[in-house]
Amino acid sequence: MRKVFGIGINKTGTKSTAQFVKQLGLRTMHDRPNGKSIRDAINRGKRAVPFMFSNDAFFDLPEDIDHERLLERFPDARYIMTTRDTKQWVDSRIIHVLHNRTVTGKRSWTEIDTQAWRREKEEHESRVRETFKRLGKLDQLLIVDVCSDPDKAAQKIADFLELPRNDIGFPRLNTGERKLQQISEKFKCSKRSSFSGTKKPPNYEESEPTSTPPMSHRLGQNLLLGFRQARKFLTKYWNLTLAFCERVRFQSPILLKREE
Repeated sequence: MRKVFGIGINKTGTKSTAQFVKQLGLRTMHDRPNGKSIRDAINRGKRAVPFMFSNDAFFDLPEDIDHERLLERFPDARYIMTTRDTKQWVDSRIIHVLHNRTVTGKRSWTEIDTQAWRREKEEHESRVRETFKRLGKLDQLLIVDVCSDPDKAAQKIADFLELPRNDIGFPRLNTGERKLQQISEKFKCSKRSSFSGTKKPPNYEESEPTSTPPMSHRLGQNLLLGFRQARKFLTKYWNLTLAFCERVRFQSPILLKREE
């Protein structure tokens, strides 16, 4: 059976596409660490490429894989480059970073640079098109947007792979909506745990002391001031986070970093 390679940049529906291809009957791998092993073997020109005997389709390959060498190694394979509207794609990456920062705690993908991201996407897709055109392999490349019209994209993929679809629906996995919900739930839990069960300390600043207050009173004043500042900061951060999530959800313009 001919191999299938997903060469779309991440956050373009690669996981959903991999699941759909799996439902079509192909043994499918969607794994970035294993994808790096495949990339290293291809880029170094090795004849033996890992995971080839146990799988038919491979997704989430690193973007810096050498597509020309990949075509030389698998000249009869089928290649699927998923894509999507750039603005929606940037929003999805921002949500992914926020999810890593607040929910999963992952150390990778924690920085936001929308300008660099846009350049990365444009260069990657241009490089893929140019390589396949130069090598005369455009008939083996499918460029598909699975996010704007999943049902239409599913039929295109099934026809491209010459596999019967059998009314299989296109799955929606790893979506931004779900991640926004998890972020919101995370902050709601944090807010409840921060303020539930707390009583307002006595306000020592309301009455002027007639003499130097004892050490316990001065300590209470410092604790009260710190509590108020922390509550003000957390409340402000919570409101900003909710506002940001709502703007992303309704696809409003997001500019976390000024774009020129």
